[in-house]
Amino acid sequence: MFDEPRPELVWTSVRDGIYQGGQIWRKVFATDPEQIPRVRHLVRTLLNTQAETAEYIVSELATNAVLHARGTHFLLEIATLPRGIRLAIYDQGGDGSPSFIPTAAIALGQHGYGLQAVAQLSARCGLSGNPETGHVVWAELDAL
Repeated sequence: MFDEPRPELVWTSVRDGIYQGGQIWRKVFATDPEQIPRVRHLVRTLLNTQAETAEYIVSELATNAVLHARGTHFLLEIATLPRGIRLAIYDQGGDGSPSFIPTAAIALGQHGYGLQAVAQLSARCGLSGNPETGHVVWAELDAL
């Protein structure tokens, strides 16, 4: 279906020990709506457990990057850890910042439900960065 069934393995452990015993994969995607199925496919290929939930989460995070961030690319990071799975999207910033807190747009029925769903499905979620330098938006799923 896709040319690249497996991403390149970047690290098997991170030097500060936070990800000991885990693996981290990173892949850059174009900020194009047609890339969202590829993001989902990559998650499905890499994860044996919780793949359906993880696919939904990265789909929402990647869609936000495609719709709201500037730049031509975003980065997907998948970390499998002894305590669970960490999913993150790094973007190049843009107008405004993502928020897991309900906004007026949700009250008006316009948009903004995706990150609310991510917050409900994940054990932990968060973001850092700013519109000028870029954001990382992440979610974690506990091990089953």
